[in-house]
Amino acid sequence: MPQSNISQMQAFDRESGFLNVIIETPKGSRNKFKFDEKHGLFMFDKAMPIGQSFPFDFGFLPSTIG
Repeated sequence: MPQSNISQMQAFDRESGFLNVIIETPKGSRNKFKFDEKHGLFMFDKAMPIGQSFPFDFGFLPSTIG
């Protein structure tokens, strides 16, 4: 079921058995985004220099501190 509020999404979906992960910065992107809990939006944080990109997907597990 689609979630309208990421901050209320659980890290583990018992129904499907899958782990929910939010990707903030996809592999190959130069742009870094951060989730702003106050507004419930992803906001642009910074950009890598030209010619550089993130080598991996970066993100977080919803409803966790880390």
